Amino acid sequence: MGAVGHFIRRGDAVSSLILSAMTVFLVYHLTMYVSKAMDDFPHHLASAVLCVIFIVLPILGTARTKYAKLIAWGAAAAAIAVFIFIYVLKGGGTRYSPRLNCRENGIEVSKDSRIVASVNVYEHQIYEADGEYYLYTEITGKEAEVTVDTDGRERTYEIRFDDDTQTFTVTQVP
Repeated sequence: MGAVGHFIRRGDAVSSLILSAMTVFLVYHLTMYVSKAMDDFPHHLASAVLCVIFIVLPILGTARTKYAKLIAWGAAAAAIAVFIFIYVLKGGGTRYSPRLNCRENGIEVSKDSRIVASVNVYEHQIYEADGEYYLYTEITGKEAEVTVDTDGRERTYEIRFDDDTQTFTVTQVP
């Protein structure tokens, strides 16, 4: 750790390269916090602002030479560009959270049912409320697939968001 501190204090190109690893880490978290802030404003807005501050201040404080500043700002810009590209590629961070009544949507479940596979779903749960079974999902994008195992039989269901009616449709995939 002492050697890392020594090289960072020098303020040259080596210190900017060491700093770039931290910058990439912070840019990753910045994109996650901005995405979460956009989904549920204003939650994580302060976290996103702090990430920006923690990206800018170390660069301003440690990079003294022109070459070091170029490397540090270049690494930050490249990381931001890459993570924005990945973010857009994954669907722009649009998330939907449907709570679907299994009986009304034709999803066959029982108390022992479990979800064994999913596509574009980062959180899911089958639960019972008021004598009805519900499928709760956190979907990235407007389409998702969920495979439910009920009594040893696996069935795959496609969940789609319809922009016109602002509702979700569920169809069983053959």
